[in-house]
Amino acid sequence: VIGKDWFKLFFPPEILDEMNEVWKNAWGVSSHSYINTILTKNKDERIISWQSSGFYEEKDEKHNLLITIGEDITERQQIEDELKDSKETQDKILDAFDDGTYLCSSEYEILYLNPVMKEKIGYNAIGEKCHKAIYNSNEICSWCYFEELKRKKKGKTTIEVERNNRHYIVTSVLLKDNS
Repeated sequence: VIGKDWFKLFFPPEILDEMNEVWKNAWGVSSHSYINTILTKNKDERIISWQSSGFYEEKDEKHNLLITIGEDITERQQIEDELKDSKETQDKILDAFDDGTYLCSSEYEILYLNPVMKEKIGYNAIGEKCHKAIYNSNEICSWCYFEELKRKKKGKTTIEVERNNRHYIVTSVLLKDNS
């Protein structure tokens, strides 16, 4: 690459103008970050995260040197995209349930509520303790069997809710076992 126009070697033609602008902007600041696609020798596309640092002469702040490090994040980006797709699929499945459905952490914090559960509670309680948001209790529910669930991985119980004098069948599944 030495002595060659590495922009033309590495950047897809459709982003050359954009990359020329990014390059100009990187020279004007002390640090700069950017993510873009490059082409490998065999024309495969890779996603690169660039970090640039500019160095100046002290007396007139004239730019002397720009050091740029590129990290190939292609695999990480692919995994992040797959996780995003997986979460979207999970949410679509849970959103389709006719019954109230929610996911909780091992600290009893709500991670997800489907629309039916949001309607039953009356608001989006993500991040709140399940016993507080759903049952208006400062204590873990007396019928909660999370500790037992760690051993069995799934379970079902029937509960009676005093505020509306109704019975509910609660089905639980341990999605991740950290033991």
